[in-house]
Amino acid sequence: MDDEPIDTHAIAAFWAWFAQIAPTLVFPPSDEMLGAFGDRIHAIHPALGFQIGEPTDDLVIEISAEGRKRMIPVVVEVVNAAPEIAGWTVRAFRQPCAVASISVGTCTYTTDSVRFAMKRDDNGTHVALFLDDFDAAPNEVGPIAFLLLDATIGELAVMTEIVGLKFFDSRNQFVATRPLCDLPAALDS
Repeated sequence: MDDEPIDTHAIAAFWAWFAQIAPTLVFPPSDEMLGAFGDRIHAIHPALGFQIGEPTDDLVIEISAEGRKRMIPVVVEVVNAAPEIAGWTVRAFRQPCAVASISVGTCTYTTDSVRFAMKRDDNGTHVALFLDDFDAAPNEVGPIAFLLLDATIGELAVMTEIVGLKFFDSRNQFVATRPLCDLPAALDS
């Protein structure tokens, strides 16, 4: 999927469509509108993603590589092609942001409840995340871990600063851990 060519005409078509509908969009967008965004983003490249937020007075659209390092140049190309759109900020990659919690089933995850251990070696930085119920539901909990990582340090940092990432059930903590909210400081040290 990552090897598919970029449709540069679809980039121009996406931004023309977005500029036309942007003045009428409200937050949160309807499911129908989110589907339209997804269809148009995937026309550019099927591995791209997006999210829409309202962190300030402006609305924000973040074009995402969905954690795929090879998609970084594609995201940059799409964002660089964006026109100025009143009331909107366009960003490359999911940015660090305050996340109160993310819930899956009966489990709620926060940057305080998810724990991490980190080590550095000649290859780079390796991170282990420890999450409640990971062993019971890895396909549901794993994506939550990535969203929390993106919210904590940003999608680009996840792809470029961490060379090894593993998930474990919190019941299997075999090393000393810290809350995920401490990861930015740990990476900076």
